[in-house]
Amino acid sequence: MTAMRRYVLRSPVWTRLLQVLVLITSFAAAPCLWNGVALPVARAQSGDAAEHFRRGKELYDEGDFQASLIEFKRAYDKAPDYRVLFNIGQVQYQLGDYASAMETLEQYLAEGGDQIKADRREAVQNDIARLAKRVATVEITVNVPGATIFVDDAERGSTPLDGPVAISAGRRKIKARKEGYVDAEKVIDVAGGDQAEVSLELRELGGGTTFVPKGDDDDDDGDEAGTSAPWEAWTVTAAFGAGSLVFGLLALSAKSQLDDALSAPTTADEVGGIRTRMIAFSVVTDVMLVGTAVAGAVAIYFTVAGSEDDEADAEVSLGVGPGSLYLHGSF
Repeated sequence: MTAMRRYVLRSPVWTRLLQVLVLITSFAAAPCLWNGVALPVARAQSGDAAEHFRRGKELYDEGDFQASLIEFKRAYDKAPDYRVLFNIGQVQYQLGDYASAMETLEQYLAEGGDQIKADRREAVQNDIARLAKRVATVEITVNVPGATIFVDDAERGSTPLDGPVAISAGRRKIKARKEGYVDAEKVIDVAGGDQAEVSLELRELGGGTTFVPKGDDDDDDGDEAGTSAPWEAWTVTAAFGAGSLVFGLLALSAKSQLDDALSAPTTADEVGGIRTRMIAFSVVTDVMLVGTAVAGAVAIYFTVAGSEDDEADAEVSLGVGPGSLYLHGSF
């Protein structure tokens, strides 16, 4: 990858100058590229590998780093050559994946061994030292074994992990996934050199609170489940009672207004309107009173019968229809 990027500039002069300044700043900050070390040309062992390497180099020159990384990795898979790892590390750096760039360059030194010249090895070691300042480690634990761990959607192994995972500084998403469980994930912010800990809890699909009928060996669970129905019934009773009070007061107010209207000069329409409201409020009040009585009876039943063994089979539904109230269920 010996050629520099090629750009076709069609913008005004001041915009071009700004683009050139950004490019110079970007390359000045990049490790390896300006250490007097040019990207190596891989000696591919197959035509396919050579073609992938050529496309990776071309895409890198054009600034399409993500596609370039894929091509270089494909070239390495088809014809493993330690020199291609150097290219891969450069692309990973450009993508901001400092942890992967550091690991790839370490692999480059390990696989290259004595074949790497001393000055090249020293330059790469210096780059690794700089990258290490942009890398943090995170200890990831999951409540179930065999879960696949992802960092920013890239797979990093299965639980239990061998040790801490190296991640690039910044905001990172840690996710655990296992078949039959709901994915668990957390987002963390880390700086270079941080040592973080993340604990993830996977829940089974379809899992939730299970209500078990009261038995000889689970008295506590049975008592807790048995208190649910009386509590709900008393809540409904209170709601109907409050409604009865409100609409009763409205009916009384309407009755007072009707009396005043009948004792003073008032049109028939006004009197009719007041009478209609009074009747409506009275009907709703009656319905609420009936609801209060029925709900109260249900609440008393569940409260008294809550300790009986057949309580788990009781099903009761209470509803209000147009001008009516109904109670349905089995006891």
